[in-house]
Amino acid sequence: MNMVVIIIAILLVLYGVINPLLRKQEKAKHQLLQKSKESKESVSYARHIQDAILPKESEFSGAFSEVFILNQPKDIVSGDILWSHKRGNKTFVALLDCTGHGVLGAFITFLAYDALNRIVVNEKIESPTQVLEKLDTDLKGTLMKEANHGYMHGLDIGFCLFDFDNMILTYAGARHHMLMINGELNLTKGNRRSIGQNFRKHLPGFTEIELAFSKTDNFYLWTDGIPDQFGGPNDKKLSAKRLISMLDDVSGYTLAQQKKILSYKIDQWIKNREQVDDIFLVGLRA
Repeated sequence: MNMVVIIIAILLVLYGVINPLLRKQEKAKHQLLQKSKESKESVSYARHIQDAILPKESEFSGAFSEVFILNQPKDIVSGDILWSHKRGNKTFVALLDCTGHGVLGAFITFLAYDALNRIVVNEKIESPTQVLEKLDTDLKGTLMKEANHGYMHGLDIGFCLFDFDNMILTYAGARHHMLMINGELNLTKGNRRSIGQNFRKHLPGFTEIELAFSKTDNFYLWTDGIPDQFGGPNDKKLSAKRLISMLDDVSGYTLAQQKKILSYKIDQWIKNREQVDDIFLVGLRA
């Protein structure tokens, strides 16, 4: 009987010690779950903001006969973003691929989007090379503190100015290419220089290229999440060469049809593999 009492006493003591620990553990678990929920809600809210500022296909109807936007983020929020602005018979279109993806990439997209509005809309700078240089300067000023701590953030960008009065496209790119298809393939390459990352004093300038275009010509901009995606029968990168071939194959279809075909082909390439980066592809028809 005494042994039973002793055992019960020991169990009660252990309960008195362990129960508060379990309660603390449960409380910490609850707090962790709450923080996780709040973080997810914040990220989801950031996605809503991105969706709100992202130009819709219908918004291009006043300038282009057709357009498609294929946007497939790796995470809830994206490090890729499309920007556009219309001024009279001139339309500016830019596709940005920011450092990383997810929350970090999304943060840079907001900074860059705001900077482009300030440069093009408010300051009315039109030259693509001048826009890129000003964007580079502005982002460096914003990100300088991060660079001092060893973080190198920035972006790649393809920037187009469509002048519909003179039917001239002026293009400049920072590690971004633009493809025009008008019966022939015309790949315009950007400079091998990113925006906001290199703090050297003397950098090569951006190159501005002018192309005459006609109605029914197709234009494509994409981020490197597509050519860098592993997949296919041999688990290799899709590659820019293969992507350009895919674009050439579908160029005769309507852009709505192109979007469906390209989305299917990209999904078939990835299949059950992990998506390595944000995917963004824009098609425009004059």
